[in-house]
Amino acid sequence: MRKNNLRLLRVFGLCFASFTASCPQISHSASTTATDYDKLRTQILEFQGIIENTVAQNIKATFPILSSPKGIYLEDYGAVFSLEASLYQIRAISPFSPKPHSHKELDEAYRALLDRVDVLKQSMLRAIAENGTALQQLKPTDNLAVVVHLFNGYNDPDRPYPSQLIMQTKMDSLSQYRQRKLTLEQLSQKVQITHF
Repeated sequence: MRKNNLRLLRVFGLCFASFTASCPQISHSASTTATDYDKLRTQILEFQGIIENTVAQNIKATFPILSSPKGIYLEDYGAVFSLEASLYQIRAISPFSPKPHSHKELDEAYRALLDRVDVLKQSMLRAIAENGTALQQLKPTDNLAVVVHLFNGYNDPDRPYPSQLIMQTKMDSLSQYRQRKLTLEQLSQKVQITHF
């Protein structure tokens, strides 16, 4: 009877020892599914280029990009990209052209500015839809956000102008679009657009 009890204790001890020894391995193997930061860094750099090309190709203005896009990864949120753009274009007042701006010039520049904001929203939405899933290291629950700081070269209370354009959506929505489960119009309903 004692021999049987000793055997059971030894077997139990061996099982317990092997279980506790495997616990660190279990947590270590779980960490291998974590974000690969080297790959994510490369993907972020590539997406920065996509954002820059989108603005440069779609916004018809002189020097529309004031600062190159920069991307960061925020744990438990996702990827955020930001850049500064200048969408307001008007004749520069100088010693060679000292005449003040007319109301017509100001109105036309303001209308063109609002048109550029709309073009920026539509072109950035398409860029996010077509290229967002290239950020493969992001989880389906992660967000992708693009923040465009709009340089305000004038101050006119009668012509309100947003200072930021923010677009954000879930990676899962982008995956559904890429798998043709959503149309671009349906995806646009899942992209939160804020400007203020």
